[in-house]
Amino acid sequence: GKKGKSTPWITALRAKRAAVSVACGAAHSLVLTADGSVYSFGAGARGQLGIKSVKPTIDRGDPTLVVVLQGKLITQIAAGAEHSLAVEDGSILHGW
Repeated sequence: GKKGKSTPWITALRAKRAAVSVACGAAHSLVLTADGSVYSFGAGARGQLGIKSVKPTIDRGDPTLVVVLQGKLITQIAAGAEHSLAVEDGSILHGW
């Protein structure tokens, strides 16, 4: 789109899980699924996607599982301009 305007797009979770919450940062988004999994996508220049890889700051166009949270009961998510947060079981805050 033109500078200063956004063009909406549709994306799908590859895992085909029901999304129960979405959080949006300046240029990245998080999705919380019904089973407590967290997916992230968008700009990752500051590590806000929480994806460990050879290049953890790489941008992702498709929702990608935040593996470090796998197996934890995530109940809430939030995203800031260049950071992300997840609440585990109502008492533990994870931030990246």
